[in-house]
Amino acid sequence: MLSLIMGLACLVSAAEAQQTAVPEAAAPTPAADAPAPAPESPPMTESVEESVGVEADALVAESSRVALAQFTTAIEEREPVDQVSFIGTDVNKIYFYSDLREMTGTVVTHKWIYGGNVMAEVDFAVKGPRWRVWSSKALEPKYVGDWTVEVVTSDGEVLASETLTLSAVEG
Repeated sequence: MLSLIMGLACLVSAAEAQQTAVPEAAAPTPAADAPAPAPESPPMTESVEESVGVEADALVAESSRVALAQFTTAIEEREPVDQVSFIGTDVNKIYFYSDLREMTGTVVTHKWIYGGNVMAEVDFAVKGPRWRVWSSKALEPKYVGDWTVEVVTSDGEVLASETLTLSAVEG
């Protein structure tokens, strides 16, 4: 048994020696006009994490281009502080926040709609693989009711839509 183990160890050592003993000159060299081999790309999770700055398991599916779309009362450190669906006229300003993924080079619009009418459109040029944008609206008590913001591409595709209800505050 001992001789079998010793024999296997010698075979493994000989194989390792053959791998390391190959002279560099023996490696094939590409022709002068041949394209250089492409560098090996890093594993997908590493490149995605680097490009968006978040953990791989926190990413949304590739088909989803809007990771987050919501109304909020404020933005801090490029993130919404809360999510609201109903708000009173005692609040003077509301924000709409969108976290866009893999849309570099496109333009998206926040389309603010009240009573079936477009009240404002805010365009954003997306300049990176993860692009966080927001627009805001000063609220006036005369505009109580439902406000909808659509996240729309330049060709008219609605990527996301959220509605906020502005209610009169009695006081």
